[in-house]
Amino acid sequence: MGTSSINIISALIASDQKNGWAPLPIEVKSIIDGDTVELSKKKHLRLLGVNAPEKGEEGYPEAKKELENLIKGRKIFAKILKQDGYNRMLGQVFYMDNRGNLVDINAEILKRGRAHVFLVEKNELDWATESEYKNLQKKAQAKRIGIWALSRYQGVLHITSFHANGGRYPGLKCNVKKNEPPNCEYFRIANIGGPSKNLSFFKFVDCKSGKVRGFPDLLLDPGWSVVVHSGKGANQLEISNQPLKIHLGSQAEIWKDSGAKLIIIDPQGKIVDQKSSRKDFKCELKTRP
Repeated sequence: MGTSSINIISALIASDQKNGWAPLPIEVKSIIDGDTVELSKKKHLRLLGVNAPEKGEEGYPEAKKELENLIKGRKIFAKILKQDGYNRMLGQVFYMDNRGNLVDINAEILKRGRAHVFLVEKNELDWATESEYKNLQKKAQAKRIGIWALSRYQGVLHITSFHANGGRYPGLKCNVKKNEPPNCEYFRIANIGGPSKNLSFFKFVDCKSGKVRGFPDLLLDPGWSVVVHSGKGANQLEISNQPLKIHLGSQAEIWKDSGAKLIIIDPQGKIVDQKSSRKDFKCELKTRP
């Protein structure tokens, strides 16, 4: 993203701060998926606190369509709260109803079962909003609507992303042909089922090699997510203003851009969730750890 785009994002955030974080009118150019929209100049705005299925995953078309229906033909406003490491704006998005009231679209997506609560850093959302979002998710789960009717969302943990091909990561020189930092390989998991779970009781398996790895002692609260890097680094195991992080300690890339499939196993040996790094990569676990 160019400098001008970054300056525009900074200006929008500064404008929100000046107005006491009051929602400002925005123009949505297109819908990326169930939690992200594109504004002018190709700027992306992600709905803070929620995560919808990615392109190619079950539930993606429905989530994208739901967001489109909530936005199309309406006056849209946004409360821009921050900017992430990918230069995306993060915030709450609203539409104005027939009575002139602002309706929280982030909350509506959760209410309709098209996304789950997704927390990365402390105080991203105020306590009341975070509590509301979690309650809306619980109600959607109880009704088994939207993503909660899909098999991948029945466990307590969910793999939200898996980059065995060295995806972008803030502060790292990724997507290079040689000597790519092993920390460019990463996956992220979230607690979507509550209550709090200690990750040390879970394991994850590389389906292709059958290698089993464990997690450190980390209590992952409902709605919270943690990123797991292949390489070395300091773990962040407590909720703070920095994302929760785990480093596996490998000196080199583990998957090296090859196809891979991660499988999360609970203490009883049951598969909690699984995700491939590529759509065309197929693998079935022969024996469970």
